[in-house]
Amino acid sequence: MYPEYGGEEEYRGEDQSARLLPSTQEVLSLKRMSASRSKRASKTEAVHPPSHSVSVNKRQSRLKSVGTDAGVFASSASKRESRVKPPNTINRKDLGLYCTQQIQIPPNLPGILKAFTKAAIRTQPPDLLTWSISYFECMAKGEVPPVKDRLEFISDTATEGLTVGLLQILHKQLHAKDFVTLPEMKEKWRGICMKEKYLTRVWKKTDWDKTKEIEWSKVVALLCTLVGRNMNETMDAVCQILTSQPIGGEPYLEWDEFWDIYVMLSKIDGQVKRSTIEEVRDYLRPMALANHGLIGPRDFKNQNCPSLF
Repeated sequence: MYPEYGGEEEYRGEDQSARLLPSTQEVLSLKRMSASRSKRASKTEAVHPPSHSVSVNKRQSRLKSVGTDAGVFASSASKRESRVKPPNTINRKDLGLYCTQQIQIPPNLPGILKAFTKAAIRTQPPDLLTWSISYFECMAKGEVPPVKDRLEFISDTATEGLTVGLLQILHKQLHAKDFVTLPEMKEKWRGICMKEKYLTRVWKKTDWDKTKEIEWSKVVALLCTLVGRNMNETMDAVCQILTSQPIGGEPYLEWDEFWDIYVMLSKIDGQVKRSTIEEVRDYLRPMALANHGLIGPRDFKNQNCPSLF
């Protein structure tokens, strides 16, 4: 009969597994053999170390030295990075300010700067900053800016750079009023970079009240005395400024206007004789009547015409 633990199959399996397991004595003998082998190996290595262990030790020492150098380099690099702002911390909005896609340029700015540059080159102001203030003030108010029609050369006899072109600027700015006062003249006078003392000096030659309005054509004639060296040159400048003829044509004036200005300047000068004035009248008046009431520089500069002074 089989044991009570199970059937025949269970008993046979337990018996077979028991036969495969080593005995206690075999296990103990294996342990003693392994222990003796390990002792012999340790003694042998102590007397004659293997070559591969030496190379391993050298390799480890080299790695330690490299690691030390790398640590020094890493520490110095970290110090530099602490002083320099890392790229990832820079504000991207600041970088975007230099991008052409984000900078908004006013559409009319190029045209304004181009017109300003051309005006400055054509006018050649002696004081560019003062002239620029007057220029942009006039542009902002919708007034005529202090700009010459064309480039001109300053003669040696000009009073502190005053030319016919600058007086033409004043004419364009003030002729629409017909009458002006001295404070208005001073404002525009500074706009063309002229010193106020010259305006005050020439104004004192007249008996005009500083507070009252003066006819503009007479003011122009008075200012032309600063440009011309004599009466002929002065009247030539008057014709160039007050003429209504197109640019390039003969600067004619109406006879009545021309004669009133000539008589006024002769009185202010005080050196023109009455007989000279009558001779000029007798010669120029018929020429004006023959030319539809117009008189110009070619008429009084004619060699047959009596001298105006």
